[in-house]
Amino acid sequence: MQKANQYEQLQAEERLQIASLRQRGSSIRAMARILGCSASTLSRELRRNISVLGYIPAAAHALSSPRRFISAAAPTASKPWWPA
Repeated sequence: MQKANQYEQLQAEERLQIASLRQRGSSIRAMARILGCSASTLSRELRRNISVLGYIPAAAHALSSPRRFISAAAPTASKPWWPA
């Protein structure tokens, strides 16, 4: 039996490290290797949380909980929002 993927949210410390590595000019792939996560995770994190001021880890972390709650409540194919 194949093991299901286990996904973990980025922690505040990891977001601080992302900001530091980004300021040093590290590539997304290099940051992913250092943090031990996929490059797509970092790309998505930066895309969602970049602003005109740059990447602000505290703001990114504060926005992550509401996003997680909204995505957990969203309808999926297995539990559609319309009546059967």
